[in-house]
Amino acid sequence: MEDYLGGIEAIFDKLDLDPLCGASANSLAQREMAFGTNYKAPPQRTGFFTLLYQALDDFMLKLLIVCAIIQIVIDMSFADPHELAHAWIEGFGILVAVAIVSLVTAWSDYSKEEQFLKQQSLAESTKTVTVFRDSKESIIHKNNLIVGDKIKIKNGMNIPVDGVCLEAVGVLCDEAAMTGESDHLAKEIPSKCKQRQADHESDTGFTKGHHDVPSPVLLSGTQVQTGQGWFLCCVVGDMTCEGQILASVEEKPNETTPLQDKLDIIAVDIGKLGMYAAILIVHCLLLRNFIEGMVRKEFDLFGGEFSPKKEAGCDKTMNCCLVEEAHPKSCKTLGLFTDTFTACPKFGEEAYDMVCTGKIKDMVKGWLSYLIVGIAIIVVAVPEGLPLAVMISLAYSVSKMLKDQNFVKRLTSCEIMGGANNICSDKTGTLTKNQMTWTQIWCGHDKKIADPDGTDSIDTASFCSNSSHLNLIKQGVSCNTEGQVADGSATEVAMLKFIQRCDTDFHYMRDHYTCNPMIRFPFDSSRKRMSTVIELDEDDVPEGECNRRIHIKGASEIILETCSHYIDADGERKLLDDQMKGNLNDIIKSYAVLALRTIGFAYKDLAKDEGGEEHDEREEGSRIYRVEESDLTLICIAGIKDIIREEVPMAVKKCN
Repeated sequence: MEDYLGGIEAIFDKLDLDPLCGASANSLAQREMAFGTNYKAPPQRTGFFTLLYQALDDFMLKLLIVCAIIQIVIDMSFADPHELAHAWIEGFGILVAVAIVSLVTAWSDYSKEEQFLKQQSLAESTKTVTVFRDSKESIIHKNNLIVGDKIKIKNGMNIPVDGVCLEAVGVLCDEAAMTGESDHLAKEIPSKCKQRQADHESDTGFTKGHHDVPSPVLLSGTQVQTGQGWFLCCVVGDMTCEGQILASVEEKPNETTPLQDKLDIIAVDIGKLGMYAAILIVHCLLLRNFIEGMVRKEFDLFGGEFSPKKEAGCDKTMNCCLVEEAHPKSCKTLGLFTDTFTACPKFGEEAYDMVCTGKIKDMVKGWLSYLIVGIAIIVVAVPEGLPLAVMISLAYSVSKMLKDQNFVKRLTSCEIMGGANNICSDKTGTLTKNQMTWTQIWCGHDKKIADPDGTDSIDTASFCSNSSHLNLIKQGVSCNTEGQVADGSATEVAMLKFIQRCDTDFHYMRDHYTCNPMIRFPFDSSRKRMSTVIELDEDDVPEGECNRRIHIKGASEIILETCSHYIDADGERKLLDDQMKGNLNDIIKSYAVLALRTIGFAYKDLAKDEGGEEHDEREEGSRIYRVEESDLTLICIAGIKDIIREEVPMAVKKCN
């Protein structure tokens, strides 16, 4: 970055930005003209007739259409006059079945796409980010971002543009969508990354890993797993990493469901079997017709079928024919009682056609009737009602699930869930409403929170009578959380609502106690804890001692193992012996029996430079920092309830 761009300061100069004020509203139009916007056009809706054409592009339906057309043509061409009015019905019935199947398929896809676009539009409308413009924070949609915007990094956010870190506290990004690697990558400001790289290269005593050195670059399409900070927007729109990938990826055709794949295989096999059977039967009928013609002497092996006009001297003007007496076409044979080789008496036009023109018309009609038999076999073999039944059942299932607020994006999921024997479901947000409430607390003694779902102030004396103990709880909750009540995680929102009901302004607590720059070790699934270092007021610290304190929260059983002391009901700091630790484990288990999520809060007053200047020293390969490992003091244990959805108990009962 420094070799090509000259460092972060040079980037600010080239973009004409004030690092303290952010982008100016007056320069937005110029930046948009120079670098473009981050606007992404919504997906276009597929037309109904396009979906209908795609539905007709099916082997089974194509086969049925061809057979139906051939059958209608043959039936109408060779039907007797009295049968002509209804000869088309059988073939037309096949076309009607094909039309119903294709229309139901197209309608199902059309309505499904309509619901999907509505859901996508709703999801897109919520994709907002916090930016710093004109010396103040504001919330805008990600489509309105421009180059030069200073964007706030939040836990769990999807990075909308490419940029460079300006501030980072424990930021870890999941870049699997871009690189395919599952390891989380640390993000730091460029100067720290360069320093870490220099330290890493000079330190030959340790094994060097691929991700030991953090990166200052944030890529669009990746997700922030933990941490917070700010980054500078450098690339927007189609030029971002995500934009280039989306532009190069071709749109996938409509996926077929497993059942539809099996039906296609069955259709091909049935079609082949029907075709072979039809060909065999048609040949057998033609062979039979040929043998019978030879026996009746209606066929001549060397001259084709018998033609009286050519070989018997037929004369249409005389309306008679001269044949030998023994010939099947002779007058005697025909019952005209002529014994000599002479002219037959005149007879009508029909008799002349029957005698003198042979049976070519009747033969062709018979051969075509054999072909109709073969087509009928193919049509009967192909089950035209099967795709219709499948599509109607799938469309019905999708509509029923939509009524249950269960949007089906892919029909495949219906079949997969229908064939599942065991369902492993995430509890939070799936079986529960993801609306958490702090209902119980242990702070020296176990207490239930009065009216946990209410909004009125809580009488703090009902669970904590010591002011210093209560202040520790307020510090731990206010300073060691990341989000806000409006956009935080469900667990942190429950904590912040609780602390607000305790008449505490957590914004003031954060501004008053948080270090500058912030020192925070964020939560992740391997650490199962989160820590924040705060700076106490000088009046609250004995002379000569460090004024820094670390607050830790996390899984209660893990926090408990790192504690050597606890705060009792009177606010006294006491040694945590084995008996008390056993009692606290029983408290944690009793909360778990009530389906409560248990969170432990602890703190530790730090010595000067304990664990390093920024207290971030740790063992090689370990995710736990040394200041978090031991000698903590337990403040309290929170019991947080996540309300179960009303329909879940009955659903679980049915499954069992």
